Amino acid sequence: MRSVQYNGRLVGTGRVMASSIPDLSLPRLWCDFNACGWSGDAGDDCYYAFDKQALATLDPTEGMRVFIYDDDGDGNVMGCEGLIERHRDSWRIRPDKGTWFQGRLPESAD
Repeated sequence: MRSVQYNGRLVGTGRVMASSIPDLSLPRLWCDFNACGWSGDAGDDCYYAFDKQALATLDPTEGMRVFIYDDDGDGNVMGCEGLIERHRDSWRIRPDKGTWFQGRLPESAD
């Protein structure tokens, strides 16, 4: 385990597995990794600012898996898999810390 940084910002801890491509069947959602822990609950590592319009088109359900990412503008991304959770009257995404990825994503099959 180590700190995971993106563009100089600490976004979590986990393993960066640049050679391990994420599950390409998962829907991809842009995420602001600065928006972590907004519930104020101890140990909250969920993300709250992400592309909610794109999520709405997926007909989200509790426990749905997605790939959340941010890009550097040069084709490389940093992200991880996450689970959609209900939070009050909205959604949040709980990251799967063992799936951090940094690199270039291949095109999805869809």
